[in-house]
Amino acid sequence: MTRSAASPSAPVPIEFPFRGRWQARNSPARRVPSHGTHRFGVTYAIDFVAVDDRGRSAVRSWRTLLSAEPPEIFRGFGAAILAPVAGTVVLAHDGEGRS
Repeated sequence: MTRSAASPSAPVPIEFPFRGRWQARNSPARRVPSHGTHRFGVTYAIDFVAVDDRGRSAVRSWRTLLSAEPPEIFRGFGAAILAPVAGTVVLAHDGEGRS
């Protein structure tokens, strides 16, 4: 007898797609319309944020309070993200037009 796709199978161990210290956070902290909206199914979205041993994602400066920080200062910027299978990124998109 063969096992069907709907039948139970042996547990498959999974891991987080990153290494190191990370925290689960509801963000963005500045409440920019992103998470917390009903559009695109992100009402209850949670982000994984890379942090240092003190739980900080970036060093704070005057820009933290008054402006947007450059992405390069954040601990997770440029960190490797692991995939459960081999693959190739064929398209990346940054930004949306606004009317």
